[in-house]
Amino acid sequence: MPPPKDPTRYKLHIERLSASHKGQIAWNKGKKTGIIPESAFRKGHIPWHKGTRGLVKGFWLGKKNSHASQRMRMNPIMANPEAVTKMAQTKLRLFAEGKIRIWNKGLPSEQQPMYGKKNPNAAQTLKKLRQDPQFIEAMIKSFNKKPTRLERQLQSILDKHFPGEFAYNGNFDLGTSIGGLIPDFINVNGRKLVIEAFGDYWHSRKGVLWHQTEKGREVIYYKLGYRCIIIWEHELKDKEHIVEKILTESKAGR
Repeated sequence: MPPPKDPTRYKLHIERLSASHKGQIAWNKGKKTGIIPESAFRKGHIPWHKGTRGLVKGFWLGKKNSHASQRMRMNPIMANPEAVTKMAQTKLRLFAEGKIRIWNKGLPSEQQPMYGKKNPNAAQTLKKLRQDPQFIEAMIKSFNKKPTRLERQLQSILDKHFPGEFAYNGNFDLGTSIGGLIPDFINVNGRKLVIEAFGDYWHSRKGVLWHQTEKGREVIYYKLGYRCIIIWEHELKDKEHIVEKILTESKAGR
């Protein structure tokens, strides 16, 4: 344990700690092994966390908290320490004043009002938000989306056989959203033609949403006057087939 910076304050802390634990029986009193590993008592044994200030710090030393970093990407405000501190102070003040309270605190999960239910308005609210280009742009940026391997392979085919006809839009760089969907590739010559790259697992897994299926995408785009070409991952094995498929669909839409 590191030496205390203020010996007097440290002594008072130990006295208060001793008084609060007075009369209590230590949970490991009389135990030599069991929960504490036997290796911890071995002579000459060096603890794995030696040299750190606690077990938690020793475990997380040099590691990144992926959940925390993801929350910061999703909400840029959380990356500002001053803003986080201010929000925490405001919430504590409101709790102390009784203006806000946790109404469901202490209730078991089965007694929560929304347990086992879906919010009927959530889907409609999200559908309206996905029509807003600013919301879509903020959402895509928060995901830090980059072209996938499938999209990069398809991009190279389009650049080689259809130069100057299609541009990548999967990360919303072109700012194009159609019916709340963000097509992977769009025609830049004025034609209402889009190309979607479908992964074999993601778009055919159990429980896939309708708008993520091949039929769903085609119907949504067709209602808005667009033709959609779906390129599946397994089709990349035959590049000639992909070129012929795009040519056929392009001629049919003219």
